[in-house]
Amino acid sequence: MVNALLAAAGQGDRLAFAELYDRVHVRVADTVRRVIRDPVVVDSVVRDVFHEIWQTAPLFDPHRGDGTAWIRLVARRRAIARSRSTGYRPGRARRRSAKDEFVWDRIEIGYPARAIADTVMTRVRKMAELRS
Repeated sequence: MVNALLAAAGQGDRLAFAELYDRVHVRVADTVRRVIRDPVVVDSVVRDVFHEIWQTAPLFDPHRGDGTAWIRLVARRRAIARSRSTGYRPGRARRRSAKDEFVWDRIEIGYPARAIADTVMTRVRKMAELRS
C-alpha cells in the first residue's frame, strides 16, 4: 500500500500524499527520535523528511525495495545530517565545570551511563586524595 501511495504522490496526487503521511508519520518520527531526542528538532526534521519525500517520490522504484524502508532511510539520513550540522552528540560531555566534573546533558544520557560516570569520578577523586 505504501508503494502505491508513493507512486501516486510521485505523480502529484496530494490526497495520496496525505494518506501516506497518515500511515507512516509515526514511524518516521520514531526513526528520527532514535538519533535526535529534542522534540522541537524532531518535529522540524520530520517536516523536512516529508518535504523531501514529496519532492523525490517520482524517483522511488518499487522494484528496488519497500516504500516504508525507503522512507525510513530518508528519515534516518535527514536526522543524522541534522545532528552533524548542529554538533549534537548524544551521551557525551559538553564541557567541564570549574571542579573538573563533567556536565552531562540531562536528556541525552540515561541513568546507567550517569551512574558509571559518577562512580568513575568518585574513584578519580579518591585516587587524587591518596596521591596528596
